[in-house]
Amino acid sequence: MAGRSIPSNMYKQLIQLFVQSVGINEASRRPRIRWNTVRRYYRQLHDCLAALSRLSQKEEPELDVWFNPPCVVDVNRERYQDLAAFASKQPGHTTIHQLG
Repeated sequence: MAGRSIPSNMYKQLIQLFVQSVGINEASRRPRIRWNTVRRYYRQLHDCLAALSRLSQKEEPELDVWFNPPCVVDVNRERYQDLAAFASKQPGHTTIHQLG
Protein backbone atom coordinates (compact mmCIF):
# COMPACT_ATOMS: atom_id res chain seq x y z
CA MET A 1 0.00 0.00 0.00
CA ALA A 2 1.46 3.36 -1.03
CA GLY A 3 2.13 5.90 1.70
CA ARG A 4 1.73 3.39 4.49
CA SER A 5 3.53 4.26 7.72
CA ILE A 6 5.12 2.05 10.32
CA PRO A 7 3.80 1.48 13.85
CA SER A 8 4.98 4.23 16.20
CA ASN A 9 6.89 1.78 18.39
CA MET A 10 9.23 1.04 15.45
CA TYR A 11 10.36 4.64 14.88
CA LYS A 12 12.98 4.50 17.61
CA GLN A 13 14.29 1.17 16.33
CA LEU A 14 14.56 2.53 12.80
CA ILE A 15 16.38 5.66 14.05
CA GLN A 16 18.84 3.50 15.97
CA LEU A 17 19.51 1.41 12.85
CA PHE A 18 20.08 4.61 10.84
CA VAL A 19 22.51 6.00 13.44
CA GLN A 20 24.37 2.66 13.44
CA SER A 21 24.71 2.98 9.62
CA VAL A 22 22.78 -0.24 9.02
CA GLY A 23 21.91 -0.48 5.32
CA ILE A 24 18.36 -0.31 3.99
CA ASN A 25 18.24 -4.02 3.11
CA GLU A 26 19.29 -5.14 6.58
CA ALA A 27 17.15 -2.50 8.29
CA SER A 28 14.08 -3.72 6.42
CA ARG A 29 14.72 -7.34 7.48
CA ARG A 30 15.17 -6.77 11.22
CA PRO A 31 11.80 -5.22 12.13
CA ARG A 32 10.16 -6.64 8.94
CA ILE A 33 9.35 -3.30 7.36
CA ARG A 34 9.04 -2.95 3.60
CA TRP A 35 12.21 -1.84 1.84
CA ASN A 36 10.57 1.24 0.26
CA THR A 37 9.23 2.34 3.64
CA VAL A 38 12.69 2.07 5.22
CA ARG A 39 14.15 3.98 2.28
CA ARG A 40 11.56 6.76 2.70
CA TYR A 41 12.28 7.11 6.44
CA TYR A 42 16.04 6.92 5.88
CA ARG A 43 15.74 9.82 3.41
CA GLN A 44 13.84 11.86 5.99
CA LEU A 45 16.45 11.07 8.64
CA HIS A 46 19.24 11.99 6.22
CA ASP A 47 17.55 15.35 5.54
CA CYS A 48 17.32 15.98 9.30
CA LEU A 49 20.98 15.10 9.70
CA ALA A 50 21.91 17.50 6.90
CA ALA A 51 19.87 20.27 8.53
CA LEU A 52 21.57 19.66 11.88
CA SER A 53 24.94 19.73 10.18
CA ARG A 54 24.16 23.12 8.61
CA LEU A 55 22.86 24.39 11.94
CA SER A 56 26.03 23.31 13.75
CA GLN A 57 28.11 25.44 11.37
CA LYS A 58 26.32 28.67 12.31
CA GLU A 59 27.93 31.28 14.55
CA GLU A 60 26.63 32.01 18.06
CA PRO A 61 24.59 35.13 17.17
CA GLU A 62 22.79 33.22 14.41
CA LEU A 63 22.13 30.30 16.75
CA ASP A 64 20.80 32.64 19.41
CA VAL A 65 18.30 34.07 16.94
CA TRP A 66 17.43 30.58 15.69
CA PHE A 67 16.72 29.24 19.18
CA ASN A 68 15.22 32.48 20.52
CA PRO A 69 13.43 34.20 17.64
CA PRO A 70 12.33 37.76 18.29
CA CYS A 71 8.69 37.94 19.29
CA VAL A 72 6.96 40.27 16.89
CA VAL A 73 3.26 40.75 17.40
CA ASP A 74 1.44 42.94 14.96
CA VAL A 75 -1.98 43.62 16.42
CA ASN A 76 -4.48 45.56 14.41
CA ARG A 77 -6.16 47.19 17.39
CA GLU A 78 -9.07 48.53 15.40
CA ARG A 79 -9.83 45.09 13.97
CA TYR A 80 -9.57 43.55 17.46
CA GLN A 81 -12.03 46.09 18.85
CA ASP A 82 -14.45 45.42 15.97
CA LEU A 83 -14.30 41.68 16.63
CA ALA A 84 -14.73 42.16 20.38
CA ALA A 85 -17.75 44.41 19.83
CA PHE A 86 -19.27 41.89 17.42
CA ALA A 87 -18.66 38.97 19.83
CA SER A 88 -20.19 40.83 22.75
CA LYS A 89 -23.43 41.22 20.79
CA GLN A 90 -23.74 37.48 20.16
CA PRO A 91 -26.25 35.71 22.46
CA GLY A 92 -24.62 33.43 25.02
CA HIS A 93 -21.12 34.52 24.06
CA THR A 94 -18.67 35.60 26.78
CA THR A 95 -15.70 37.80 25.89
CA ILE A 96 -12.42 38.03 27.71
CA HIS A 97 -13.37 41.46 29.06
CA GLN A 98 -16.54 40.05 30.62
CA LEU A 99 -14.58 37.31 32.40
CA GLY A 100 -12.17 39.76 34.06
